[in-house]
Amino acid sequence: MLRQVARTSAHLATAVGMTLLLVSAGAATALADSDLAQEAATVESRISGNLAGPVGLVAVLLGLGGLVLGLVRHRRAAQVEAMAAAAAATPVAEAATTVAEQLAGDSAAPATRAA
Repeated sequence: MLRQVARTSAHLATAVGMTLLLVSAGAATALADSDLAQEAATVESRISGNLAGPVGLVAVLLGLGGLVLGLVRHRRAAQVEAMAAAAAATPVAEAATTVAEQLAGDSAAPATRAA
């Protein structure tokens, strides 16, 4: 058990160490490429306006439209299911009424036959 804990701790320490090494190497590379960063900043400053607002609004409208369509579909499916359940229950109720009437008629019929 102690050996497994030590092995797991060693694996975890290796993973954390490699992650820190790779992140620091990436940060050093990013700092070294300051010319590219300045060029990217100039390209961004050439764009007039900000597209985040309209794109966000379109995304929200599409999301709300999808939500409404999903609710309508769910409601229609529930209505169809309720109608099918009502249609399936109606013959059973009619059959039960018919059987009850027949039983009531049969119980009265032997009394008239016997008489």
